[in-house]
Amino acid sequence: MFGDTIRVNDLNLDHNYIETIGARSFESLEPRRLYLASNRIQLIDDEAFAGSEATLELIDLEGNKLNNVSSAFSKLKKLR
Repeated sequence: MFGDTIRVNDLNLDHNYIETIGARSFESLEPRRLYLASNRIQLIDDEAFAGSEATLELIDLEGNKLNNVSSAFSKLKKLR
């Protein structure tokens, strides 16, 4: 989405109208903390966090519409 232009520690996308997290959505950013609370997320692609496996420590998904846990989380080495 952002190309190779920036790297971030914290990416706050709370309170948007996001419904789906597609494959490699955050690859170029390599965020440490990702805030996605209070959206409309129903689906997280199995490759959503590809490219960020070694950096992503926290994902806030409070207040979404998830019914299933994606296998994307099992690939995150630093997630707490």
